[in-house]
Amino acid sequence: MPDLSPDLANRNWAIVSVGKDESKSLGKLFSFDTSQQFDKFLKGASEIQSNLNHHGEIDIYQDAERIRFRTGTHDGMIAPSQVVTDKDLRLARQIETFYTNLIKSGIPKNALFLDFDGTVRGVVEDPARAKKGGFRAPYRPEEVDVFSQVSEILELWDEDDYFLMGATNQSGVGRGDLTEDDAIECINETVNQIGIGFPVFYSTAKKTADYKPAIGMGLDAIEKYGPFDLENSIMVGDNHRQGDENFAKNLGIQFVHANDFFHLTSEQQGRPNPFAAEPDFSSEMEWFGNAQQNIKEYVENYLKLSKKLGVGEMGEDYFAWLKVKGQEFNVEKNKYFTCTSSHQAEKNQCYYNSLRYTWENPDAEYYEGWVVSSQLGLPIRHAWLVVDGNVYDPTHEFLRKEGEINITTDYAYWGVEIPQMFIRERIAATGLSGPYLFDYFFYNSNYFKGTDENKYSGLMENFLSEDI
Repeated sequence: MPDLSPDLANRNWAIVSVGKDESKSLGKLFSFDTSQQFDKFLKGASEIQSNLNHHGEIDIYQDAERIRFRTGTHDGMIAPSQVVTDKDLRLARQIETFYTNLIKSGIPKNALFLDFDGTVRGVVEDPARAKKGGFRAPYRPEEVDVFSQVSEILELWDEDDYFLMGATNQSGVGRGDLTEDDAIECINETVNQIGIGFPVFYSTAKKTADYKPAIGMGLDAIEKYGPFDLENSIMVGDNHRQGDENFAKNLGIQFVHANDFFHLTSEQQGRPNPFAAEPDFSSEMEWFGNAQQNIKEYVENYLKLSKKLGVGEMGEDYFAWLKVKGQEFNVEKNKYFTCTSSHQAEKNQCYYNSLRYTWENPDAEYYEGWVVSSQLGLPIRHAWLVVDGNVYDPTHEFLRKEGEINITTDYAYWGVEIPQMFIRERIAATGLSGPYLFDYFFYNSNYFKGTDENKYSGLMENFLSEDI
C-alpha cells in the first residue's frame, strides 16, 4: 500500500492517525490571504471529493484564515484503513493542485502538457534494454526524431491560446545511462525540431517528487506559468507504465493518448502498448463496471477536442446521442460465442468481417462502437455482431486462433446497433464497408439537411481512434 509520496511530503502533507483505531489519513494546513480564496477552496474541495467519491474532513481556524484538510479513509460502510490508500493520495494530490493554482494570481489559461518519448518523438530500439521492453529515450541529439505531424498539430493548439509545456521522465539519467546535460541537449533538440518554443519540465530519477505520476512537475508549472484552467487543461502522452494518465488524474486534468492526439501511425507507435499491465480491479464484475465507465470517459474526452477540427458542437451532440443509443455488452474469458461463417475473417477488417456475416444470417445485429479488454486498457473503435443476445466478434475470434491476442481475456463492448437498411444505403452511396457509426448519427440528426452537400468531411471518423 502507498506511503507518503515525495511530491506531497515536499508540500507539507503528513500522515496522521485518527481516532481510537488510529486509522491513517493525509493532512495539511492551508492558509488564505482573502475570504474569496477561502470560499473558492471550500467549493473546489467539495467538487473534487464528489468527483472522486472519496471524502475528507475540514477544520476551520482563525476566522477562516486557515483550513486543515484531512483525507477520509472510510467512505460509507467501508472500515477505516490502517494505511494510506491510493484514493487518499489521489484526493490529496488534486486538493494540492487546486490550492496551488488558486493562490496564483492572474487570468487562468489552458495548459497543454506534453510527454516526449513515444509522444512527440520516437523511441530508440536498444537490445541492451531487451528485458525492459527493448526501447529507450534518445541519448544523443542525433537520435532525436520528432514525428512529422507534431509541429502542425501543436501549432493549432498554440494558436488557440493553449500554453504548451513539456513534462517528461528521463530515468536514464538516474540509471547512469546518460548525463543530465545529455538529456537537456536531447530536450532542446526536440523543441527545435518542433519549431515552437515552450518550457520543458523533466525528472531524472524514479520515486521523486517530479517523476510522473507524481505531480511535482505540474505544481512547478503552475507556480512558474499559472494559473491554469484545470478543467480545460490536457496531458498528452503514450502512457508508458500508465504514468501519463495517472499524472493527469492526480492533477485533475484531462488525459489524451498520444496515438489519438497526434494520429500516430503503427510505425510511430514504437514502444509496446503501455495498457497491457494487469488490471488493478479486485473482481471480474468490478473490472467490467470500470471498463464500461472508462470507455465512455475516453470517448467523451476525445470528442471534446472535436471543436479543433472545425465541426463545432457536433462532437458534444454526437456523445449525447451515443449515451442514449449505446448498449453495453460484457464477455467473460472463455465464454466467447462462435458462429459458423463461410467467410474467413481478416486482420484489421472488423467492419467487413462483421458485415459479411450479416449477409449470411439476416437475424444478426450489426454493432459499431468501442471495445476494451482486460489486456488492452485503451478502448478501440470496433465492429461486432449480436446474435440472440450473444456477442459474436469474428475479428477477435480470428486473432485468438492466430495467437495474436490472449485466449483468456475479458471484453467490454459499448456501441450502437446500425440497421441493415441504413447500411445498404451507405454502401450504395459510398461503396465502403464501414465505419457507419457517425454516418448513422449524422443522417438522423439536424445537421443533415436532406442532401450530401453539407455532409461532414470525414474529420470526425478520422479524428477517432483506429479500429482493428
